[in-house]
Amino acid sequence: MIRSFFCAATLIPCASFAGASASYTLDPLANSSGGTSGSSAAYSLTGSTTPGVQGGSSSYESRGGYAGQLGFFQGLVLFAAAANVEEEEDIQLGVAMSFDDGTSFPMAATDFAWSVASGPIAAISATGLASAGAVYEDSAATVHATNGTLSGNLTLMVLEADSDNYGTYAADGLPDAWQVLHFGIGSTKGGQNDDFDGDEVCNLVEFASGTNPADSTSGAGPLRLSGNILESAGAPLVEFAPALNVLDHRVLFIRRKDAGARNLIYAPQFSRNLSTWSNATTPQTIIADDGTYEVVSVRFPVLIGGRRSASKFFRMNLSIAPPP
Repeated sequence: MIRSFFCAATLIPCASFAGASASYTLDPLANSSGGTSGSSAAYSLTGSTTPGVQGGSSSYESRGGYAGQLGFFQGLVLFAAAANVEEEEDIQLGVAMSFDDGTSFPMAATDFAWSVASGPIAAISATGLASAGAVYEDSAATVHATNGTLSGNLTLMVLEADSDNYGTYAADGLPDAWQVLHFGIGSTKGGQNDDFDGDEVCNLVEFASGTNPADSTSGAGPLRLSGNILESAGAPLVEFAPALNVLDHRVLFIRRKDAGARNLIYAPQFSRNLSTWSNATTPQTIIADDGTYEVVSVRFPVLIGGRRSASKFFRMNLSIAPPP
């Protein structure tokens, strides 16, 4: 008689062997059989005898049936050395892969094609170094990175650091933002000596007097004052205003309160003959102030150039001093 012997074998998924990273290590004996638990100073793990399932805790997620703990890829994350960059400065960009467990893996910037989606970024090198262009106000810019089917965007702010360096308006003494507001971008009639609206008042005088350089009805007439309230901006006003021990006429003119910061110089001048002009020697008194502009009063002098004269003329000499 021949006897047959059958051996039955039960296959059980092997328990995890030793694993390690920069932040933890796991002794294989701590999880030597399915269903037991292991722990270290940084985490705890409950094993599973069923392949392919997953377990978790408040601080991690573990998926069984793999050679290690895995995370699902969520997408690319672009980042920069800072959230903002000043105009005409550089900033380093970077890329990382993000996973559903909150972790990320940095990638080489040279593995991606960089481009500018929108905004004032002048160029991006192959290494991800972005160069900001000139702006007339703080402006958002969006950069784009691609590698095959992977892509991502990042938006950062380019901050204005110089108020007079933008495009055709650069270094002309007038604030770029004011010029763009009234003349648009790239106008050839936006310089300080140009007359954009054709009212025979140059742009510098309109800026200094608070009038609208794009409205021909705005700068030609004199300013209007009611008591100590400035009703409307305009050209200097000569008026009869009798007072003791001084001449009866005075000049009222508008002056920007930020004139010092703008390097703007107002020089009231008087003449006897329209040929030789002298700066005012009489006191300048502020008689109205609306927070942005002030109205200044200056009396006609008794003497002009050290001499009396029956005829007296006035003009305002405006200039912009070179920056310090």
